[in-house]
Parts: sequence; C-alpha cells; structure tokens
Amino acid sequence: MVPKSRSYQNSATPVTVLGHLLFTAVTTLVLVWLAFESANKFKIFNLHPFLMVVGFILMAGKAIMAYKAFLDRRDKKVQRAVHLTLQTIALGCGIFGIVVIFKFQP
Repeated sequence: MVPKSRSYQNSATPVTVLGHLLFTAVTTLVLVWLAFESANKFKIFNLHPFLMVVGFILMAGKAIMAYKAFLDRRDKKVQRAVHLTLQTIALGCGIFGIVVIFKFQP
C-alpha cells in the first residue's frame, strides 16, 4: 500500500499546461499550413484537416483534461457537463470533417 505522504501527491498542472500548449501549437501549425501552403485557399475541401485537428485533437483532448483535471471536484454534475459538451463539439467537428471529404471531393 502506498503511504499517504506528500511526496506521492503530484500535481497535474504541469502536464495540463504542456497539453494545452501542444494542442495550441498543433492547431496553429495546421492553420498556417492551410493559409500559406495550400494551392487553393478558398476550397471547402481545406476544412477537412482543420476540422479533424480541432475536433479530435483539440476538443477531445481538452474534454479529457476537463474531466480529469477539473478544479472543483466537488461538483460532479458540472464536471460531467463540461466534459460532455466538449466531447459533443469534438464529435460534431469530426462528422462535419468526414462530410466535407465525401461531399466536396476534388
């Protein structure tokens, strides 16, 4: 059994901050790629990579962190509502990203 000393109680804050920084960096890199490297900047097909990154990396990752690293753990209903809302947004972005692929193929 693990002793109840303070040395075993690590904070999740550094990992959470690193996760937020990585999510922001990936989203920014995809936006820069779409803005400067895309052959046709106005194609609706360019929405697919953006929606996949925002949905499955940014929103789903934030939903996981919101559920595990929520500041006020006393109110489980709020914690679950935030998690469910972020997961629903992630699912919506993913579905719309797939629709863009099939509907607007080049």
